[in-house]
Amino acid sequence: MKTSIFLLTMILFVAGCDTGKQAKEPLPGSITVSAIRDVTDKHRLWPIANPLLRLYSSKENPDAEYQFRLRTISDKVLTPVSSCRLPDGITTEKENKEDDPQFRKRNISAFYSRVREIVNEFSDPEDSLQSLKNSECIRTICDELVQLAASASTRKYLVVFSDLNEKSDLCDVYNGQGNPAKAIEEAILKKSLLPDRLETITVIFVFDPVDREQDQKYREIAQVYKQLIEKRGGRVFIQADNSSYPL
Repeated sequence: MKTSIFLLTMILFVAGCDTGKQAKEPLPGSITVSAIRDVTDKHRLWPIANPLLRLYSSKENPDAEYQFRLRTISDKVLTPVSSCRLPDGITTEKENKEDDPQFRKRNISAFYSRVREIVNEFSDPEDSLQSLKNSECIRTICDELVQLAASASTRKYLVVFSDLNEKSDLCDVYNGQGNPAKAIEEAILKKSLLPDRLETITVIFVFDPVDREQDQKYREIAQVYKQLIEKRGGRVFIQADNSSYPL
């Protein structure tokens, strides 16, 4: 009986040691960056690849999974989405048949190159020289937040390049009636377009207004999005440059 108790104690001790070691091993994590650009009107700021790529902090997170998405706000709800993904370092290392010490860095470099290709394909200012009759800002932004909320990524970013002026069946901020910011808030809440929980998501609204009137209108609308998102646990930043973003 004493021998059995001793063996059981040793088994539990060893199991406890193994569990402790496993708990100390950091998981690679996952980082998703989504960008939205607005082609319904002419804008002065567009997505640039390098500032978006810095959100991955690859030096600090070399083995994380990276995901990137880019879509447009247009006069349609259904718009093309371009995306690419780099699996985490543990997964990619399985393909390192030659034991190349630079294998992961080459993977990251290839992913960055693909992101640059996507951004360059989507970021042609000529696309926005002619205004469209409708602008589906609300559904596009909310749909992307739904995607991010459902993602298993540990860090998520949404960078929105738009004046946020809605003209759809949800509301019309161009009709000169009522408060545009209030109309957008009511449209989002009435249709329950936002997820209930937006933790781990950082949203960055980017727009460079041409005058004081446009500046005031934009800030009022952006503030509505900010309040609704932060109420659900997300972080929101509003800025007028596309050269860098808060981590």
